[in-house]
Amino acid sequence: MRRLIKAALRRSGYELVRPGASLAVQDSVVAAHIAVVRASTMLPDHRLASLYHQVQHLQKGRVAGAVVECGVWRGGSAGMVALAA
Repeated sequence: MRRLIKAALRRSGYELVRPGASLAVQDSVVAAHIAVVRASTMLPDHRLASLYHQVQHLQKGRVAGAVVECGVWRGGSAGMVALAA
């Protein structure tokens, strides 16, 4: 049954992963940006990669406005946003 569900999800463009599973960072540009901000953030790599892609999506869609980070530790997330922009 599990195999059927995974196959159906894959055909739809989705992948089923366990909560907290580390997703591989496929893009070398994203991996390089993660290396830059690694010491300044507590976020795991897959969340930093997601943040990068979210900013890229906003730029491609030409969404006007500003990005605000609330509750910073050392500003690593803001650094990732700046690198993605």
